Amino acid sequence: MTNQELNDLKNRYVANGAATPTTQFAERAENAELWDADGNRWIDFAGGIGVLNLGHRHPKIVAAVEAQLKKVMHTSAAVISYAPYVQLCQKLCELSPVRGPERKAMLVNTGAEALENAVKLPAPPLAAPASSPSTAPSTAAP
Repeated sequence: MTNQELNDLKNRYVANGAATPTTQFAERAENAELWDADGNRWIDFAGGIGVLNLGHRHPKIVAAVEAQLKKVMHTSAAVISYAPYVQLCQKLCELSPVRGPERKAMLVNTGAEALENAVKLPAPPLAAPASSPSTAPSTAAP
């Protein structure tokens, strides 16, 4: 399909909040370049999620994805975990500047999901200020 044909479909079926103002459609990409449905070459200055630092279709990333797809495509770690999830959490904890035995990691895909789960974490109890008879507020009338 051409950019125009795809744009006509986008205007008819994609909600405005999810649609981009551009009329080009990515057909293929490699490294920092992409080609639209009409064959025009573009430099990808914006980069998609997970692409900006590595480029489109980096051979090592493609090989790792293919190897994982041969095992498990995806499962929710909230239902059943899998080794790469746990191993990545371990690596993140080891690299984190946070120290101590309670270092933990959680992988989420949105800031809203991260915030939602951060609110669920129990906060450490606040220490009550120490008071002594000489520093405790007086309730006696003068």
